[in-house]
Amino acid sequence: MKIRPAAVAVLIGIVAAIPAAPLFAQNGMRPPNVRPVGPLYSLPYAPGATFQVGQGYLESPTHENQYAIDWGMPEETPIHAARAGLVVEAVDSFSKSGMTDDLKDKGNYLRILHDDGSRALYYHIAQNGAKVKVGQRVEEGQWIALSGNTGFSAVPHLHFAVEAPAGGQHATVPVLFKSGTGEPFDIVRGGKYLAPGGERPPDDGPLQGVEGTGRLSSIRPRLIALVAAERDPEKAAALLKRHLLDHRAAYREEYKETLAKSQKGDKASMKELQLFLNDMDLHAQPDIARLLVDPASESTANEAMLVWWELFSP
Repeated sequence: MKIRPAAVAVLIGIVAAIPAAPLFAQNGMRPPNVRPVGPLYSLPYAPGATFQVGQGYLESPTHENQYAIDWGMPEETPIHAARAGLVVEAVDSFSKSGMTDDLKDKGNYLRILHDDGSRALYYHIAQNGAKVKVGQRVEEGQWIALSGNTGFSAVPHLHFAVEAPAGGQHATVPVLFKSGTGEPFDIVRGGKYLAPGGERPPDDGPLQGVEGTGRLSSIRPRLIALVAAERDPEKAAALLKRHLLDHRAAYREEYKETLAKSQKGDKASMKELQLFLNDMDLHAQPDIARLLVDPASESTANEAMLVWWELFSP
């Protein structure tokens, strides 16, 4: 998960929107110049489950040079093999997460070799979360791991990438996913993807009927209301940055407390974290997105986004 200094400075860029095909997510943004490679893959989670893409191919802040996908999901979500193959690497001993350089090589992961020489990487899995071993043959759709939040990571998610042989090494390549219909899924940021097959669970899965605490999920609407009330982009960006700086200690503490309680099994906190993760990507919100593309507010808005993401570093 390499991250360039320039990408950190900008943190979240705006990918130009392209008219969506029928299976693209509503209001999703398509990665530029993507030509999928190889066969169709299964979504890397259980049939009937739905998860949202937080970062897609060639996108800021950490995928600018990678065809990789981040699916936001609660810790210990079952991960399934997107394609059959041989387990060639399995690491699940690490427990810490954060956005510091010392954690860049301390994420847990599986790497599975496919018959055509390509490999799939399943990154940030939970400590002791690997359900398969090196040398083991796995089938497409097999349960292989539990998702987590380890290594260079601010929030629980699964980082998935396919690597193909290239000049004696491996390079990430774009792929498409089975949708259960005649057309495959093309992954877009902000898209929610239902894994075909099985019975579709309730929208909230095991947290159906559970109410969140509101401590985290109320932050985003508060920020949106703040910038929406100011028509001048430059002033709106300054207000957003000032608000985040003034409240970052409180917001950071709320996040850490909610995450800790959810890890201990508190359902209200688990629900709250789920609600927060689904909508934490502020740059996709129109009122904030306008600040990131307006020359008068772009610089300050990007600085505000940097403050926002730093809130989730340990």
